[in-house]
Amino acid sequence: MTFGARAAGIYLLVLACGFAAANVAVSLIRIRGDDLPEYGSWTGVLEMERKLRLLREFAREGDVDALILSSSIGDMGVSAETLSEELSAHHSRSFRVFNFSVGGADLTTYALLYRYARLVAKPRQVWVVTPLSVASPQIGKGTLDEQLLSGPAARYRDFPPLLWVSYRFFELPLVRHAAAVRDVAVYQRFASRPATNLDLYHINRHGDMVSWTYNVTQYPNAAGVRRDRRDEVLAFVDPSKAERRFNAYFNPRTRAAIEDLRGLATGDGASITVIAIDGAASLSMRDRDFLEASQRFFEPLARFLGAGPAIDVREAFEPMPYMVSDLSHLNAIGAEAFSTLLAARMARKPQPSPVSYSASQKIMERLPDPTWTNFTALVPKRRGDPPAALELRYLQNWGVTPLEPGTFVHLALRTPDDKEAVVPACALSSGTVVADMSGLELDPEDQILVTQLVVGRGGMGGGVHSLWLRFAGLMATL
Repeated sequence: MTFGARAAGIYLLVLACGFAAANVAVSLIRIRGDDLPEYGSWTGVLEMERKLRLLREFAREGDVDALILSSSIGDMGVSAETLSEELSAHHSRSFRVFNFSVGGADLTTYALLYRYARLVAKPRQVWVVTPLSVASPQIGKGTLDEQLLSGPAARYRDFPPLLWVSYRFFELPLVRHAAAVRDVAVYQRFASRPATNLDLYHINRHGDMVSWTYNVTQYPNAAGVRRDRRDEVLAFVDPSKAERRFNAYFNPRTRAAIEDLRGLATGDGASITVIAIDGAASLSMRDRDFLEASQRFFEPLARFLGAGPAIDVREAFEPMPYMVSDLSHLNAIGAEAFSTLLAARMARKPQPSPVSYSASQKIMERLPDPTWTNFTALVPKRRGDPPAALELRYLQNWGVTPLEPGTFVHLALRTPDDKEAVVPACALSSGTVVADMSGLELDPEDQILVTQLVVGRGGMGGGVHSLWLRFAGLMATL
């Protein structure tokens, strides 16, 4: 070996060692005990990249029996965690479901999402959870499709080996966190970090985006949303509009994407199931005319995907006011109820009786509530739960001051009889608050507690309004 070749070899070895050391160093960086924030630099969609990492860990723990593909309606309105629990019980064996839904997705997006999901998992079934949804014949500016097709990963989407290499490269800590390291070096803060739903909502290990909120300000708009939705759906059975409506919903771009998903799933040996859902406000329309008209969409969709008849539990599901996060989305209470019905239908078991919660009149009658804030949470308490303490877990993002361990705060509560109380609480760890409920008498029933974290001793309406604390992913243990 010549001196030059030896020197080049040493140089490359030193370079490789330096690169490896830099990756280790970046992977060990912690800020407030957390990893560096993510920027979504591989696909341009931060939520999907987070879910891809969760799916990878989920697949390492066992088989992925079913993968859910949907928009934010299925992301928040269907609980893969509940489906896993219920279907495991129905089948008397482990049945594991992961929710790979992403806000803004549509029938034109699901094949793209599946291409990424199959990098880390091989699901046995693919569940397309969708409302009646029409996608534009062209890719719209700013849409999820445009983001997924313009990121660095998109150039390899039709070449699985290169896509896998690209994924592994961008998973290297130095590459994955390059933008965060740059921001810290240049600005001493994460100046370029994109704001996303991850700042507002927790994603659990099953991929579900979890919300415990409800939105009082949107109540007056629900009637208009239902009226427009009804007109849209009934057009499928109007002889003067039906053909045009069908061609709009199943335009060439949509049909090509459907065929793409079908081909990918078939090649992987995965079956496809279509599951009907709708926006939260529209789920209350359960009459025969509306539901039968909607089958003019679901029946051909299932046929185009090579699936059996669509599974539809909308008629059996009654969306109570405390189950609704906003006009489009169910909250975690609604997602659990909908998914419990869905699991029984999929397992061909009797329809379970829903849990009937008592809740404040302001919620049940959808009344204006001047004490409501963006950070008001609904906490379900089941009959027989011990009432001594309430544990709340708040999601804290990078743009706000954290709630540090040892911080003393108060929790304002409203019970189903519209009585209000303020109880002491303390942050025990980052984002985890435990409230002392020992002095509060609660009826022994299934009920919804309305809660607000407050500073000082202010009551309902004194809850946090500013960006000092954002929460979603709030888990209650009574």
